[in-house]
This record gives sequence, C-alpha cells and structure tokens, in this order.
Amino acid sequence: MCTIVDPIPLSLSFVLALPKEIARVMRSLVLPLLLGLAPMLPSAVLAAPEAGEFAGIPAAIQPYVDRGEIAGAVSLVADEDKVLHLSAVGVSDLSTGRRQRPDDTFWIASMTKPITAVAIALLVDEGKVAWDDPLEKYLPEFRRQWLVQEQSADRRVLVRPKRPITLRDVLTHTSGLGEYPVSSPHWSLAEFTKILAREPLRFSPGSRWGYSTAGIDAVGRVVEVVAGQPFADFVEQRIFKPLGMDNTSWWVPATQVDRLTRS
Repeated sequence: MCTIVDPIPLSLSFVLALPKEIARVMRSLVLPLLLGLAPMLPSAVLAAPEAGEFAGIPAAIQPYVDRGEIAGAVSLVADEDKVLHLSAVGVSDLSTGRRQRPDDTFWIASMTKPITAVAIALLVDEGKVAWDDPLEKYLPEFRRQWLVQEQSADRRVLVRPKRPITLRDVLTHTSGLGEYPVSSPHWSLAEFTKILAREPLRFSPGSRWGYSTAGIDAVGRVVEVVAGQPFADFVEQRIFKPLGMDNTSWWVPATQVDRLTRS
C-alpha cells in the first residue's frame, strides 16, 4: 500500500482507544486498529509525559535508544475515555539530532493493513460485500488461478486450487498469494493486482498462513471497484476525516516535512 504517516509510531504504541463504532467493526475482524490521536491532544499533554503508574515507560524504552536499536519512540497509553500517558524518547532525525516529539509523524508501513481491513468492514456493514465472497467476484483477473504443487531448480508443477480465494483468506493471510515479481511506484492498484494475479499461489487457499502485502493491495482494489472511487479517497472520506485524523495521508505535505521522523 501507499505510505501513510501519522503522529504515533504505531509499532511501538502501547494502547490506543477506538471509537465505539469502529471498535465494533474491528471486533468482527479480530484485528487491532491503532489510530493517531496526537493532533487532537492539548499542547500541555504533548509537552511532557504524565507522572504516575506509567512514568516508567520512557525509562524502559530508553535502553533501546542507547543501544542504537531504535532512533526514538513515542509511547501512548489510553482507555476509552482519555489518554493516560504520552511520552517521547530519543531522536527523530539521526543526521541532525532533533529530539523526538509526541506530535512527530511516522511512516506506518504495514499498519495500512488494518486500515484497509476497516475499509472492507465498512462495506460489509453496508451489505455491499461479504467476508467469504470470492476475490474473483470483484477482480476477474483472479479467476482460474494456478497453484504450485511441486517446484525444484529445473521443474515446476502447477495445478488448480481446490477453491477460489475469499476476502477472508486475503485479510487473514491464508490466501496463498505471494508478493510482486516486479513493481513500480507509478502503478495503480488496478495494475498491481493484474501483475499479482498472474503469479501461481504458494499454497491452497485456507490451508495455512503466509504473509502477503500484495494480497492486501488486492483488497484495496476491491474497495475501489465496489465503492467506485480511488482507494485513497475512500479511506480519506470514510475513515480519516470522521476520526479527525488530519495528519494522516499517503503523502507528506510541505507543512509537515519538519515533523517527519527519519532514521
């Protein structure tokens, strides 16, 4: 998926409360959605970590900075009503030594996956798609795929899988899809999925787990087909704006460049 930036480094955040309507959707997916709250917090909260039972969190993370394992980190603990703790340690830019701030923006990488899952969940809630719909129902390029039954240095045997891939398979990384053999930053989701559909499956859908970033891209393309609009626009209008995620985007605006965390 395209890059999204947000003021909380989601891979290191401790707990983040969800609005009740989104939490309900995510419970059906059994996936954690971590969304940045820092832009909505008062400046007093951003200025310094709250003392109390969570005061040891910065001290616990600081050794990772001291050992050079991470440049910096932001930690947030919240319940459904309020932020309980917010703090930052380390630096946000190794070349300049700029101190890490709680309102810095981060590349969240694979945390786009639960956001994509929320997009599909919204369409499921509206009765426009179902979890067990075949992927090929919306993306015909995935019809009659091949499956690698046997492969060696000089021989590869392909067979048809026992059943088609479902949206549930893709979202739970049990589809058998792999990654792109080639890629370009200028391709659309429609172009990406056509490339992916040409590749044989690594295993039968639903038979085991195998991580696939490209598979989640295919789900993003399903959102485009069903909603009739670009995936980025759907996410902006249906998820980011309703949640007040004004600092989250696929592109870093000029006004936020100085807040971008760089290692």
